[in-house]
Amino acid sequence: MNILLISPSIDPKRGGQERHVSNLAYFLKNNGNNVTIIVADKYKPKNFDINIVYINSFKILGLPIIDIKSYYAFCRNGNFDICHLHYETLFGEIILFINKLLKLPTIITLHSQIIRTLPMKFLLDQFSLIIINIFSDNIICLSLSLAYELRKRGLCMSKILIIPNAIKIPSLEEKMQTELSQNNSNNTDLLFVGRLEERKGIKILIKSMIYLKNKGKKINLKVVGRGPLDGEIKKMIRENDLSSSILMMGYISDNELIQCYSSTKSVVIPSYYEGVPGVALEALAYNKFLIGSDIPGLRELIFPNQNGFIVKPGDILSLADAIESSLENKIDKINNIELNKKIIKNFNWENIVNKIEFAYKKVLEKKRSIIL
Repeated sequence: MNILLISPSIDPKRGGQERHVSNLAYFLKNNGNNVTIIVADKYKPKNFDINIVYINSFKILGLPIIDIKSYYAFCRNGNFDICHLHYETLFGEIILFINKLLKLPTIITLHSQIIRTLPMKFLLDQFSLIIINIFSDNIICLSLSLAYELRKRGLCMSKILIIPNAIKIPSLEEKMQTELSQNNSNNTDLLFVGRLEERKGIKILIKSMIYLKNKGKKINLKVVGRGPLDGEIKKMIRENDLSSSILMMGYISDNELIQCYSSTKSVVIPSYYEGVPGVALEALAYNKFLIGSDIPGLRELIFPNQNGFIVKPGDILSLADAIESSLENKIDKINNIELNKKIIKNFNWENIVNKIEFAYKKVLEKKRSIIL
């Protein structure tokens, strides 16, 4: 198949969606497909043997808008069998309109609950879902609970496919075993990995750390990632005398990230909404206790008092209690490892890419039957 993948970016520093698209392209090509990726920023990974096409864009209210003429001209001459759009509001609507004009079959993946900023939520959510329902051929949701949440807001269930996020399980296991053989100490209590933005709940996590400090608890936290809240988070840490407890690591290499996973006791994901975060899958693959918000995508991975704790999004005290409880080491680690293995076996890239390819083929078969 001649496949067109579209995402505003594939820069892994931006988050899980970007890593997902890069990995998907890699595995689709390994299966013998021709793959092209359209992006709206100029980041290109090293040693990445897949055609990446940059198309100019601009922003309205922080949301990317792709250049319509350039995109139309490129796709008209591209001879693509199918387009797989990794959705962002406004950017996605334009792609869908043009693809409809070009009669290019389009599958969408919704990585989360669409809108990322509250002022835009009520204005654009319904509009986005109407456009998605009308112009997409299929809609991939990363979890069943995410699909149900979006159905309540108007998403057409007849078009939905549940295909989760994925990780390179054999590669992760090999890297972790190597790291554990060299370093068998859990010298970090907590690890946060993610973009420093409101929806990731990083401010709630820092406020929970402040509460625990005032309670007399000595807990250390590593924060991996950067984002628009970088300065504000550092200020909170300084003003509350937490510099000796919280280490802001910024962007780090994959090897450094593996070291962080291997040396931590618990991984915390206090997000307000997610799809199926790759960080959660990595934490489970590395057999780390997981503390996460009670949101679609996480509640399917965390089994309370077995492999983690679920807390109400935005609840400082609940998160602090979960952090404190996770460090008391009352969980049966052997059962925890077995449970995590059962969970993550469904998220191997080799299996997931086959499901996505099957979805492509079903859309193309339906298109051919309509023409005939």
